Amino acid sequence: MPNPLCHHRAAVLVLVMTMLLLPAVAAERYYVLGLTSKQGAFAVDSLNVEDVPGVIEQPTGEGYTVSVLSAARQRLSSASYDLTLPELLLLYIPYEESGEYISVSNAQHEVLLEIPLDRYVQLPPKEQSAEQPRQLASVNGSHEEPQETVAA
Repeated sequence: MPNPLCHHRAAVLVLVMTMLLLPAVAAERYYVLGLTSKQGAFAVDSLNVEDVPGVIEQPTGEGYTVSVLSAARQRLSSASYDLTLPELLLLYIPYEESGEYISVSNAQHEVLLEIPLDRYVQLPPKEQSAEQPRQLASVNGSHEEPQETVAA
């Protein structure tokens, strides 16, 4: 007769392994953009590409649109935000493999800030698979990059 305790242990082990591996399977890639806002001007504080467990629900707001653009400046994705209150903003923007720019526009569709992604995010060498994550450039470290600043 099979030992029920053995089956219980196996079921618990499978459940634990599933819970441990689920975040890796369900990870989503995002641009994590840190913006500073002072007196109507935006500046890039940081920009990274990160794998985040699960999906981050994008906030809805009015006033500003943040878009990921292709090299031909075609909109790949966008979300609307209310960027008027905090001085430091941290935005999770869904990653687009063919993204070349992140654009911040106001309600009148005027581009206030356009960020070239290759300035902050290093592309993998051509011999590497396109599935590999992009290597991050140091923004606030020893390899200081100039900040993008545009008045609102």
